[in-house]
Amino acid sequence: MELPAADDKFLKALAVALVDHSNGTLKDIAQAAGVSKATLNRFCGTRANLVELLLNHASDLMNQMVADADLQHAP
Repeated sequence: MELPAADDKFLKALAVALVDHSNGTLKDIAQAAGVSKATLNRFCGTRANLVELLLNHASDLMNQMVADADLQHAP
């Protein structure tokens, strides 16, 4: 599933913020990603949900790359 560019950019910002502030609060992560805590709360609610969303997004990206590589027909 391909996300709109804005959503993809938002998820990338959240992933970087989570890595940079791995022990930070949701407020810290939101601030680092350039959004309000309220926006982050509406988006994911909890840190666990955020991590799950990011893992699912990463998995989707990897699956798409494998599909795009068309390994079944590789020489």
